Amino acid sequence: MGSCVFTKTTRINVPIETLFDWHTREGAVSRLTPPWVPVQLIHRNRPGVEKNVKLTFKLKIFNIPLVWESLHTAWCRNRFFIDCQTKGPFKKWQHIHRFESRDSHSSYMEEQVQFSLPFWPLSRLFYPYSAKELNRIFTYRHSILKYDLENYTGTTKKKGILFKFLGKRRLTPRIMVK
Repeated sequence: MGSCVFTKTTRINVPIETLFDWHTREGAVSRLTPPWVPVQLIHRNRPGVEKNVKLTFKLKIFNIPLVWESLHTAWCRNRFFIDCQTKGPFKKWQHIHRFESRDSHSSYMEEQVQFSLPFWPLSRLFYPYSAKELNRIFTYRHSILKYDLENYTGTTKKKGILFKFLGKRRLTPRIMVK
């Protein structure tokens, strides 16, 4: 039946509350999307990462336009949230975001993806490529997250700064004073 589990863990030097709350901000999904991935968020039924948040993306695979719908199925503040594909290119996609406090000033972020490709057994040829690409994507995501939080969060709390992500890929944070 062919399925795969991919896991990426990174230590980020901020309190767990800061790490979790970053994911609830408007623009977080787009900020974490690598520029080479042809995915665009086109609808979100409400902000946050709570249960029943629905997201709709448009993407292209082999230049074929597709819609990818995702539903947040569970969450616990400062501990985890889970999103699952309800429509899209995978036979199965479950994305678990886990947060663990190391101490009062640092935390671990773990992302685990359980996925299956359609058209088994033909798709088994694509699993090595999928694993390699997921590693590339999640390395980017964790690098961006770590950079943003470790370089801007200290001033955020002290000076009341709010992040606003700009541009199609939202790669450039604009810092605005509240």
